[in-house]
Amino acid sequence: MLRKEAFAKVRVPLAEFETIDKEERMRFLLAELGRNLGRQNGVNAFEGLLKHFDLSGEVDDQDRKLIWQTHHLRNILVHRASRADRRFVEACPWLKLNVNDYVSISHEMLRDCGSAICRYVLTITHRLGKRYEVDTHELIRKAQSAEH
Repeated sequence: MLRKEAFAKVRVPLAEFETIDKEERMRFLLAELGRNLGRQNGVNAFEGLLKHFDLSGEVDDQDRKLIWQTHHLRNILVHRASRADRRFVEACPWLKLNVNDYVSISHEMLRDCGSAICRYVLTITHRLGKRYEVDTHELIRKAQSAEH
């Protein structure tokens, strides 16, 4: 994977690269690759990176929308004291909020956003399973039966 063109474009000071362990090297390369891809949000940010590992694919439109919403909700909660700003209102028009409206996260919204994230993680898990010829559906069934 590291021989791909996207990684060849990453520039890194050799002395710095040599002083960090392998895991940190990979984190550094991913961060640089992400910067080189430009500013993307939601599923597009992840899929842009996954493409370089031949792990990108289709994502359910509703899950894509809910993950986009989750990204923007997080920003509103952390940076705007739960008050909608213009960017949030424009990014999530289906919430029918106005600038400066208080953004309250209902149990239903939390459930829907959390479920979308879990489904996306499972989607990526199944992509990995396909690559490495592992029946991820069977692994999930075994894990679920062990819980009960």
